[in-house]
Amino acid sequence: TKAKPSGLSKNSKDPINIEADGLEVFDKEGKAVYTGNVVVTQGETVMKAKKMLIFYVRSDEGQAAPADGDAGATIKRVEAEGEVIILEKDQIATGDKGVYEAATDIMTMTGNVALSKGQNVTKGQKLVYNLGTGVATVDAGGTGRVSSSFVSGADAKKPAAQGKPAKP
Repeated sequence: TKAKPSGLSKNSKDPINIEADGLEVFDKEGKAVYTGNVVVTQGETVMKAKKMLIFYVRSDEGQAAPADGDAGATIKRVEAEGEVIILEKDQIATGDKGVYEAATDIMTMTGNVALSKGQNVTKGQKLVYNLGTGVATVDAGGTGRVSSSFVSGADAKKPAAQGKPAKP
């Protein structure tokens, strides 16, 4: 199943393509549930998960849901769960769950979060990523520490950088 609604990233004019094994649409609720190997693509950004709930707003009462392939529907929120992966150029973010809010253009990932660029990896329990500015913040959650591993040159490992403990 494919759809091309607009609005995953406010700063991108690229269409959004969604592919999945299954789709259930709740048009009165403005919700589409994609299940099984869900892949969302917009430009150079790819998001994958086992399940995604997409909440949308129709720009005109006569317009169809995103599942019907109509560009008149705008995504306002995406909730992803099950091995969530976001690939953007040379950066990869992974986590157990992810929520994208179109109003703020912010993706929040939780649970076993890892942010990788090349061999450099930062791990924590929560990642807040502003798609508009490209700024990412990693929070340690209950573990009390954020851990980073940086590799430079020919696999010469630098000491791991440690973040500040999470605020209660």
